[in-house]
This record gives sequence, structure tokens and C-alpha cells, in this order.
Amino acid sequence: MSKKELEPQVQRVLEYQKSPLPFIKDMWGLIPQPIRPEFVSRVEIYMEDVCYDDILPIFFETYEEGKHITYQQWMMLKSIENAVQNKGKKRISVRSGHGIGKSTTMSWLLLWFLFVNKDAKVPCTAPSATQMYDVLWKEIKKWILKMPESVGNLYDHQAHYIRMTESKDTWWARAKTARKESPEALAGIHGDAVMLLIDEASGVPEEIFNTAEGALTEENILVVMISNPTRITGYFFQSHNMKEGGDGDDWEKFHFSTVDCPRVTEAYEQRIIKKHGKDSDEYKIRVLGDFPSSETQDDEGYVNLLGHDDIVEIPVPQAISSNTIWIGVPIMGVDPAGEGVDTTDWVIRDSFKARRVCT
Repeated sequence: MSKKELEPQVQRVLEYQKSPLPFIKDMWGLIPQPIRPEFVSRVEIYMEDVCYDDILPIFFETYEEGKHITYQQWMMLKSIENAVQNKGKKRISVRSGHGIGKSTTMSWLLLWFLFVNKDAKVPCTAPSATQMYDVLWKEIKKWILKMPESVGNLYDHQAHYIRMTESKDTWWARAKTARKESPEALAGIHGDAVMLLIDEASGVPEEIFNTAEGALTEENILVVMISNPTRITGYFFQSHNMKEGGDGDDWEKFHFSTVDCPRVTEAYEQRIIKKHGKDSDEYKIRVLGDFPSSETQDDEGYVNLLGHDDIVEIPVPQAISSNTIWIGVPIMGVDPAGEGVDTTDWVIRDSFKARRVCT
């Protein structure tokens, strides 16, 4: 290829380095959800003044799946563009409801960052193996396969790493689950191009953030946290907390509701309302992207199925009354309900028999 033929490609790569948006357009043919002509000036002012919460869905044309980046994803990507051009904060925290495309956006960012930065390092973490490998890592694989073959071949997708084939030992993204007994998921990463990706950050143990504090505060490192806001304590919560003791001033903050997301149907919201009620913490977290009224997650990362007010004392069932003769030590168990008409059953057994206590 001649120098003249090469120049446009070099120029395009230079554009990629300034923003993930042209990279996404060239790799997958996706463009931002268009702004309605009458709102273009207003959106530009809000973006310039970093008034993200004032940007409304009515400002945008109809979203088309497979053609558009949603306006919510566009705002996240624009904040990355501002960060790499030293026009905005390099620490970005996103709280949202369900279905806004968190894992998709993180996949785009990871593949873009590796492509435009030689010997880049991208540590990724999430509170569970399911979220890390079954969701995010599989999502990344999907977008690699959708790239032009010549570009997709640059990435070697492995179980715990994505390595650039040109230099596999020094140029990679790494997946590690966030466990407090092994808190090194984000620690010890150094280089000229580093980005930390933290999925479902609200459930990541505090020990992970404490160990990674040095990297999290370095000015040249990009940090992106995205999560349903399940906890009212911890590092992710503090990144959105503007009160005294909070870290809100240090972060570019986004708050996205499922109700406003053009990718999610109204049926999802109605299912949550029917199952949990519109005043429930579940609705706040999964739909509105709001923090709950009370703590809903324990130290192990499990969300309580019942709050204190949901627990009702009932009389001792006949099946476990003092009149029943049990052989050995009685053991109780619960078979939780699944989807549909399934029920939750409480059972008790001894060495010879088992009985259903209640349903």
C-alpha cells in the first residue's frame, strides 16, 4: 500500500484515539440516536455544561435497533471522549435501571481502548462469575465476531483474558471476579494506557476498592463503574453522594432510568410493578436506577428477598408440633418457587420420613 493510500487510514485511527464513537461506527455501523433538529442547540448546551440529567428522551428521534446507539449510551461515550481529550473527568460512574445496555457499552469501550492504545491494560471485575464471564465476557466475544474480520483477528479472546495478538504478554484485558478474600482484581496495574472497568460495581466488596485505591486515583487512568444501585453504602454509592463525606465531586456521574431507555419495553416495568409494587426498592433499583430506601445487600453480595416488614409470624404448623414424634434430628428445608405457577414449599424430615410444613 502506498503512502498516499495509507494516509486516510492513519487519519481515521487518530480520530479513534480521540473518541470511541467513530470506532463504533466503522466497526459495527452504529451511529448515535439522532437529535431532533429543534433540540440540537439545547442538547449541545447541556452537554457543554455537563448537565446530563437535563437531557430528555423527547429530544431524540425514534431509536432503531441495529442502527443506533441509544442516547444514554451516547452520553456515556461522550464522557469518555471528553476524558481522553482532557475536557472532562477520567472517573465515570453510571447508575441505572435494567436493560440500558451496560454490558454492551463496556464491551465497546474495552475493544476500542485496546485498539487505540499500544500495550494497553484493561482490568475488569464484577461481583460474580456469572456477571463477569456469562454476561460481560460473552458480550465482548459477540462484538468481536461482528467486527470486520481483519480487525477481529487482532483480538485473542480467552477464558480470562483478551489479548492483542501483536503482543499478548503486554497488551490485554483481564477478567477477575471481585472477592474480598482475594482483593487483587484491580490492583498492581501500571502503564501508559490503563482503563479499569467495574461491572455491577454496587456489589463489589470494599476490599477491592481499598486495594486498588492507588490506581483509582491516578490522573492518567480511566475508571468506568456501571451498576444497578443496590446498596446505600460503599464505594459506588459514595461516587454518587454529593453530601459531606461523599466522593460525588470527583466523578462524572450518570443516572439512567429504564423508563427512559428506548431499548426496553414498557412490559418490563409493568412486570416489576406487578411483582414488587411501584413503591418497592426493587422498582427503584431495577427500573428507576435509584438507590434503595434501605440496605438491600449483605456482605456476601446477596440481595434480601424479604425486608423486615415482609416477615409475618404464623402459628406453628401441625407438621412440626410437639405431638409429632421425630426420629433423630429433624431438618428443615425450603424449595423456593420458580417462574410461573410454581410454589415455595417448606419441608421437614428426620431419618425416616419427610413432611410438607406449609406452602
